[in-house]
Amino acid sequence: MDSILKILALYGLVFLLLTLTANFLWRAFPKIKGDIYLQNTGIDFYIPCTSSVIITVIITMLFFNYFK
Repeated sequence: MDSILKILALYGLVFLLLTLTANFLWRAFPKIKGDIYLQNTGIDFYIPCTSSVIITVIITMLFFNYFK
């Protein structure tokens, strides 16, 4: 049971790092419906919720096929 929790924590950490990387380094990230874009004076903040879910599903499918 502990190994499953460690794997889930690792996947969560990878998901978080990918989201932060996409948020801060890759400004040309496609903005699709479901993503949150907050704009204030001098501050722009983009949260790629839907895009991150799509990327996570693709990465999960790649890992599943690789380790199968």
